[in-house]
Amino acid sequence: MPSPLLHLPGLLQSLAFALFSGPAIPITVLVGGTLVAIAGIWFHDRERARWHATARLAMEKGQPLPAHPDEEKPLPPTERRHRQRMGLIIAGLVNLGVGVALFLGISAIPDAHVARFFVAIPAFIGLALLVSGLFDALLRPRSAEAARAESES
Repeated sequence: MPSPLLHLPGLLQSLAFALFSGPAIPITVLVGGTLVAIAGIWFHDRERARWHATARLAMEKGQPLPAHPDEEKPLPPTERRHRQRMGLIIAGLVNLGVGVALFLGISAIPDAHVARFFVAIPAFIGLALLVSGLFDALLRPRSAEAARAESES
């Protein structure tokens, strides 16, 4: 008698086909999105519960309270601006890479002449983000100290 485990690849293929074909696609996306949201809320709640237990133990022993995970220290304006600029550059590089990869992948398909220009859209978005990050770096207002140091030299 053959083992039922031998039929597992066929069952997985059938399940994947059922979940990712036809009218089941929107249902799969909605259920998957809901599960991801629920998992995020649950993990955030667990993190707060662990912080609560740590804070209670610290109070019982007379120790200082640990920093709350939801409290963020405000960044200085220069650091905040640098992070925004780096976010633009990273997002630009990712979009550019995705656009180029999609363009090359679709270009390999015969008779997909029109489709390859539509998949170049992420590449153009990436280029725009990179240009925005570069303009932000070049046109940023300089601090008074930097301007004074430049005028002295």
